[in-house]
Amino acid sequence: MTVKPGLTVVGSITYGHVMFLSSLRSLTLCLLVTALVTVLASPARAADDRPCAAPTSHASFGPVQYCPLWMPSRGSVPVHRLDGGVTAEVGRLNTAGSVNWFVCQSDRVGGRVIRYRDPGHAAYTNVWWARTLSDTGAWGWTSEVYFSGGGNDERDARLRMCTAAEAAVAGVTPPGGVAPAPVAPAPAPRKLPLVLDDDRSCTGPPRTMQGVQVRYRLHDRYVFETNQMSMGRPVTHDVWQRAGWIGTSYVRAASCPTSQGWRILPGALVASGSAGLDGRGEPRGKEPERKWGVTMTSAEGGTLSVAVARCYATASRWRIFKLLSQVPLPARFTISVALWGVGFAIPDEPQRHCRMLGASPLRLGVDARGRITARARGIGPVILRTDRTHYSQYEVVPYVTLGRNLKAPAG
Repeated sequence: MTVKPGLTVVGSITYGHVMFLSSLRSLTLCLLVTALVTVLASPARAADDRPCAAPTSHASFGPVQYCPLWMPSRGSVPVHRLDGGVTAEVGRLNTAGSVNWFVCQSDRVGGRVIRYRDPGHAAYTNVWWARTLSDTGAWGWTSEVYFSGGGNDERDARLRMCTAAEAAVAGVTPPGGVAPAPVAPAPAPRKLPLVLDDDRSCTGPPRTMQGVQVRYRLHDRYVFETNQMSMGRPVTHDVWQRAGWIGTSYVRAASCPTSQGWRILPGALVASGSAGLDGRGEPRGKEPERKWGVTMTSAEGGTLSVAVARCYATASRWRIFKLLSQVPLPARFTISVALWGVGFAIPDEPQRHCRMLGASPLRLGVDARGRITARARGIGPVILRTDRTHYSQYEVVPYVTLGRNLKAPAG
């Protein structure tokens, strides 16, 4: 082995090799220390542990991504217009969490860097903005201050970057660059009444021969009031308590299906009959129904008014029911009445007097299967005093029967 001057052989490695290796180790250590100092001196980047979801297809706006948001103290996330680098709120997102989608993100909206700081959370700031449609219907940009995960001035790790054309739209124009022309709302369809004016709205065959029968039961109580007091009230004794059927109301109608559900056809037949009065208004029957009767006085909007009255001989002359029985229902009433039936007629003699106890409304309806329904309200209790120690207490309770081919009451 030839030995060069100035070199000492140590085994098969020269002293120069040893010095070179020692210098290389020192250089490597120096570089590692320098790199560590550089890393420690530079600011740390926060990891986005809650990035946006993968793209999904929106029926109107193409690919979008759902991104998690946190809710500020104001209770909603603002959506801004960024024209000229000035933020102006144009809408809001009312719900936080991962229910809001975004189109893309940019830190050069309109060619400008726009830093945003939430008024209620001054420590949070960001220059990145995400394009979205607000819950109030306006397009705009949401600051990524409100994106969950990441740190200040950091973009979302997964949301698509806006193209130059998308980032240039700083206003409220939707994707595509052209704002849609305003469309006048379509007029709401006219709501069909319960009782139709004609059959032109029907979309199918009618349900016919449906009947509504209401019987009215009178509860008659005659009371003697003593001079004795109990619990601050006079002590009373019943002279009698009795009850009887005083009359019947009847409606025969048909229904048909429409685009808005079942409705009642016009041309309903109505009638009423009295148990205690005949067709001339003369008393008949036995107590307590004697002298009592019912009659229909009006019909409007599917509601009929049924009057309950008592007729008896007196020197007074009160002819309200005579007048009512002579006036037919107007043609423009909601229910077109084919037969204006009255249960009794009040004679012209001045000795016949009728006192109306009250009116019991009969409300018609129709269910989802086209069947006619009805509700009737009672009357009373009504107290009529005869003298200082006696009074009568009346109450009328209606009973409704529904069905097909129910017979109209006799006069």
